[in-house]
Amino acid sequence: MTHYIACLGPEGTFSYLGALRYLEQTNKDFVPCFFSEMSGVLNAVETASGGAERLIEEAIVPIENLIEGTITQPLDFLVHAQSTIIVSEMVMEIQQDLIGRVGTDLSQVTKVISHPQPLAQCMKFIEKKIPKAQLEYSPSTVEAIERIYRHNDKKDWVAIGNSSVNAKYGLVTLAENISDVQNNKTRFLILRHQKEVDMTLPSHKITIVFSLPKDQPGGLHTTLGLLQHINLTKIESRPSKEVLGEYYFFIDLVADYSQSGIRDTLKEVEAHTDTFKILGAYQEVKRC
Repeated sequence: MTHYIACLGPEGTFSYLGALRYLEQTNKDFVPCFFSEMSGVLNAVETASGGAERLIEEAIVPIENLIEGTITQPLDFLVHAQSTIIVSEMVMEIQQDLIGRVGTDLSQVTKVISHPQPLAQCMKFIEKKIPKAQLEYSPSTVEAIERIYRHNDKKDWVAIGNSSVNAKYGLVTLAENISDVQNNKTRFLILRHQKEVDMTLPSHKITIVFSLPKDQPGGLHTTLGLLQHINLTKIESRPSKEVLGEYYFFIDLVADYSQSGIRDTLKEVEAHTDTFKILGAYQEVKRC
């Protein structure tokens, strides 16, 4: 049986490259299965279905960028997911290039196309080098490059993305590494179709989410106090999307879930919350 890992496509996206590197470093014999939207990737791993009888066992999704911060859609999804957990994370260097046709004059560029994240990551370059360009969003960087390819009469259109696909579309790199920060990186999560976290496997990091009872002064302070002996690498809140002013709190902890003391601490945290969920206990794949 063929095993699949869902990712944002088509071939050539950073999610696709991340999937290849993850599979290489973990020696997994999975085949990437492409989806045009993040929602499709997330739904596929939750249902373990990619259509055409394809069994989706895992998915890779971007969760945080060095410049733009958290990508919120996966977080919002994980709150309510019933059969998806985090099983690994990976940090990958990201190089955004300006791509177009031979002979394109940057001073005459009228449109720049890309996924919203790369556009936001390259705003300083856009404002300085192609200030007349209208921004146009695409589902992925490769879709943006494909639009340039399809409109072969538009030398004043450019895309931002991964230049490794240039040869496929007969395009060229007009400017390299145009991100606002040169050592741009994105953190990816590896998700698996699985209902519960395995407490027998050692972990480097644990991600939890919880909400607090209403009208509880100092509730967050008290809850965080229970974790004072653990290194917390990230704390973030997201609206519940049910009641204005109510939030979910996401926390990344450097801790080993296979240790009974850590599990006891998390049970104590759960006792002080309204809702509580362990989203994953996992290791980091070697940085690439």
